[in-house]
Amino acid sequence: MLAIEDTKYDIEYIRLHTLIDEGYGLDVWESAITVFRDAYLFGDCAQLLTAAKGWSLSPQGEARVREQDALLAMQMHDWPKATQSMNQLSAMFQHLGDRHGQARASGHLGVLLHLQGVIEGAEDHLRRAGLLFQELRDRAAVATHLVNLGNLYSDQARWPDAVDSFQRACDIFRVTGQQENEIMALTGLAGVRRQQGKWEEASTLYQNIFAFHRTQNDPYHAAVAVHNSAIVDFNQGELASAEQKLSYAIQVYRQAGDHLSQAEALNTLGIVARELGQPEVARHCLEVARDIFLDVNAMAGEARTLSNLAMLAQDIGEWSTAKDLYEVALMKVQQLNQIDIAGQIAHSLGSLCRVQGKTEDALAWYAQARTTSESISDFHTLARTLNDLGTIYVELGEWSEAESYYYSSLDMHRRLGSRLGEAGTLINLGDLQRNRGDRDTARTSFEEGLRISRSAGDERTAGAALQNLGILWEEDNQFEEAKKAFHEALLLAERLSDPEQEALIYLSMGFLAFRQSQTNEARQHTLRGLAIAKEFGLLSLVAQGTNNLGMFASRAGNLVESQAYYEQAIRMLDETGQPRKAAQTRNNLGGVLLRLDDIHTAIQLFRDALAVLEEVGDHETAAQIRHNLQIAMQRMPAEDIETEM
Repeated sequence: MLAIEDTKYDIEYIRLHTLIDEGYGLDVWESAITVFRDAYLFGDCAQLLTAAKGWSLSPQGEARVREQDALLAMQMHDWPKATQSMNQLSAMFQHLGDRHGQARASGHLGVLLHLQGVIEGAEDHLRRAGLLFQELRDRAAVATHLVNLGNLYSDQARWPDAVDSFQRACDIFRVTGQQENEIMALTGLAGVRRQQGKWEEASTLYQNIFAFHRTQNDPYHAAVAVHNSAIVDFNQGELASAEQKLSYAIQVYRQAGDHLSQAEALNTLGIVARELGQPEVARHCLEVARDIFLDVNAMAGEARTLSNLAMLAQDIGEWSTAKDLYEVALMKVQQLNQIDIAGQIAHSLGSLCRVQGKTEDALAWYAQARTTSESISDFHTLARTLNDLGTIYVELGEWSEAESYYYSSLDMHRRLGSRLGEAGTLINLGDLQRNRGDRDTARTSFEEGLRISRSAGDERTAGAALQNLGILWEEDNQFEEAKKAFHEALLLAERLSDPEQEALIYLSMGFLAFRQSQTNEARQHTLRGLAIAKEFGLLSLVAQGTNNLGMFASRAGNLVESQAYYEQAIRMLDETGQPRKAAQTRNNLGGVLLRLDDIHTAIQLFRDALAVLEEVGDHETAAQIRHNLQIAMQRMPAEDIETEM
C-alpha cells in the first residue's frame, strides 16, 4: 500500500507517462483509472474513458471499458447511468459467455441496488454473484462478495448474518494471504459491533485495524480507522476524544485529496461540536462539509449536512430556516431513494413541529419516521422516535400510551448501547412518573439520567435532568435544593445557547419564587422566560408562562387580570393540542370566576376539566376538581374555595 506522498507521485506519473495511449494496453489503463477513481479525481477518469471509447477494441475490451464507466457512475452517485450501464454490461458478458464477467456485473448491480435502498433486489443479485464465483472456484471473489453481503445485512440490522458474512470473508482472506482484504472485512465487522452497541469490541477492532495500517505506512487507511473509532467515542459520550480523532482524520483526508471522506468527518465533527456547546464551530464544520459535498456531487452527504444545519437553526429558534433546510434535505434524499436518511429527517421535522406546539403535524411526521425506520431496521432512529412519541402523548395526557413508548425506547437504547439516548429517555420517563405522583421513582430516573449525561459530557441532557430535579424539589418544598438545580441548569442552557431550555428554567424559577411568596422575583423571572419563549415562537412555553401570570394575579386579588391571563393560556393550549394542561388552566379559571360570582360558567369549566383529566388518568388533579365542583354546586363563599394548582 502506498503512502499518501507515493500515491500523489503515482498519479502524476500516470498523467505524464501513460498519455492515455492504447499502446500501453487495457491493464495499464484499468490501473490508471482505478488510481484516479480511488483519489476522487473524476475529471481524470472521464478523460481516460473518453479516450478508451475512441479505441478499436475487441468485444471483451469494450466490456471492460463499460465496466469502468459503470463503476465511475456508481462512485459519483449517478444511479440512473450506473444502473443502465450495469444492465448493458451484464447483457454483454452474457453474450460473450464470460461467466466471471456475469458474476462481477451481478455483484456490482447488487451493491448499486443496496446503495439505492432496494434491499430485496440487492440481495438477489449478490447471492447470484456468490453462486457463480463459487462455481468458478474464485475464492478471493467469493470473499469480496461476502463483504458486500455483510454490508447489506448490517444495514438491515441482520446482525448474525452480517457477522457470519464478515467472519467467513476474514477466514478466506487470511488463508489466501490477502491481509489488506482481511482488514477490510474486519472493518465491516467492527461496524456491525458498533451498530450493535458493542462498543468495547468495536473499539478493539478499530485499534487493531489502525495498528495494521500504521505498520504498512498507510496513514490514509489508519485515518479511516481513527474516524470510525471517533464515532464509537461519540456514541459512548466521549466527546473530547471524538473531537480529537476527527480533527486528525480530517487533516489526513485533506492531505490525501479525499474530499468526500473529509466532508463526512467534518459533518460528524459538527455534530460533536454542537453537543460540546460550540454552535459557531459546529456551523463552520457543517457549512464546509456541505460545500465539499456539493463540489463532489454527493447529494446524500449534502442532505445529511443540511439536516444537521437545520438542527442548529432549530436550537436557536429559527423555525422557518430549520423547516426550509429539513424540507430541501428530505427532497434530495427522496430523489436518491435514501430511505434511511429520509426517516431520520422525518423524525427531525416531527421534533421541529413538536417544539412549535404543532401536535398533529408532529404526530404525522413521527408516524412516517417510525414506519420508515421499522421497515429498514434503523433502530437508532426508531428509538429516538419512540421517545418523542412518548413526549407527545404526555402532552396529550395519554399517560399509559406515553409510558409504553418510553419503555420501548429505553429498552432499545440500552440494547444499542446508546448512553445519551438512554439518559434522555430516563428524564422524560421521570417527568411522567412525577406527574403520576410516583415521586421516588421519578427521582431515581432523573438522578440516573443526570449521572449518565455527566459521565458522557452531555451538558444539554444534564441540564434537562437538573431542571426536572429542581421541579421535584420545589414540589417537595426543598426550595434551596431546587434553586441550586435551576441555577446550574440555567448556566448550562446559556452556555449551549438553548433558548427553549432557558425559557423553561426561567419559568420554573418564577414559580419557585411564587411558592416562596417572593412576588417581584416571581414576576421578573416569569416575564424573562415569556420574552424568550415569544422571541423564539415557543408557544407551549408562552402558554405556561401566561398561566403562571394568571396565578400571580389571582393571589394578588387582581381577578379580572387573572381571568384575562387564564383565557389567553387556554386558547394557546387548545391550539397547541395540550388537553391536560388546558384542563388544569380551566380549573384555575373556574376558581377565579367563582370569586367573581360567575357560578354557571365556573361549573361548566370544572366539568369540562374533570372530563378530560378522568379520561387521561390524572386522578390526583381530578380529585381536586371534584372538590371544587362540589363547592361550586353548593354555592359556597368564594374565599373558602381551594382552586389554584
